[in-house]
Amino acid sequence: MSRYNDRDLFKKLKTQKPIVKRIEEEKRRKNRGKKTDFSPDLRVPKKEKKHDRRTELKRRESKKSEKPAEPALITEKFRRSKKEPVVEESKTAPQKETSKPAEPRYRRQPAARPIAVPPPEESYAGADTVIGKAAKSTGKVYRHELKYYINYRDYYVLRNAFRGLLHTDRNANDDGRYHIRSLYFDDSDNSALREKIDGVNKRKKYRVRIYNYSDSFIRLEKKIKKGEYIHKEGLVLSRPEYESIVNDDYTFLAGKDRPVAQDMFLEMKLNRLRPVTVVDYEREAFVHPMKDVRITFDKNIQSGMYLGDIFNRHMTTLPALEQGMMVMEVKFQRYLPDYIRGILNTANAATRSAVSKYAMCRKFD
Repeated sequence: MSRYNDRDLFKKLKTQKPIVKRIEEEKRRKNRGKKTDFSPDLRVPKKEKKHDRRTELKRRESKKSEKPAEPALITEKFRRSKKEPVVEESKTAPQKETSKPAEPRYRRQPAARPIAVPPPEESYAGADTVIGKAAKSTGKVYRHELKYYINYRDYYVLRNAFRGLLHTDRNANDDGRYHIRSLYFDDSDNSALREKIDGVNKRKKYRVRIYNYSDSFIRLEKKIKKGEYIHKEGLVLSRPEYESIVNDDYTFLAGKDRPVAQDMFLEMKLNRLRPVTVVDYEREAFVHPMKDVRITFDKNIQSGMYLGDIFNRHMTTLPALEQGMMVMEVKFQRYLPDYIRGILNTANAATRSAVSKYAMCRKFD
């Protein structure tokens, strides 16, 4: 009897599953209808009912007859949660968006605009700047003045390019050059020289200039410089008037109605303006036939001491610039044409600098 009972118990235990498996099965049975984040939903979705043709047509007709639902207001709570602005109902009917024509796949590039020529009333340098506004109010015409140190290689390249585009200065000789001699004035404190060395933005200089050692044209000039802009005021003198100025007899300047004459009279009266140095050089100039553009090459710059006669061809002078170098000046009033700017960029050795031939020649004092 005991064997029989033991055999039945052994069969019963053999058919039963371990307790761990039974617990897992009970959990699966309980969670069979639930969906958790870590267990995928293995339930098979229900198949959608297939509509026949008649019911599909009825459904479409009912959709057409229904009115579009008006946009609902988004509450403040919803706006805060979604971070969207509050939408209010518009009483007016919504406007239909007009369909724009489709753009071509490859857009054509617009044509380049020609360089605009400024009107005559804006012929002042930098009309939109402080200098330009001051020029309009005072009537003074300020021009750009850019100066470069160049060698003879760049000089030949630039000169050959400008000969085909620009005109030679009408005052030049047959070889395209003319000689310039300038007598510069300064006060007892050498203010003009000190302001140049210190880099003062606004400064002025007085000089007497002659051309080709001749007294047929003697010009008294006052040169005003403000940054990159310059302004010149001039007065033509006779030979006796020039002799009176250099001999410290300047009273006749007070009787002239030109501002440059009255300014120089005050400078000589108050600041003891006197002649200090002579600057000698040869100039080759090119001028644009239409625009106010002037490009000059100043060669053989010499410095001389004033000994009373600037018309003497054989005045003793010394070279003020190292051999093989010269000064190129680019002067324009409103803007520089692009093709001239492109030619200037071909000069590899050109070095823009605040060149002052007056300060250069004062180093021998």
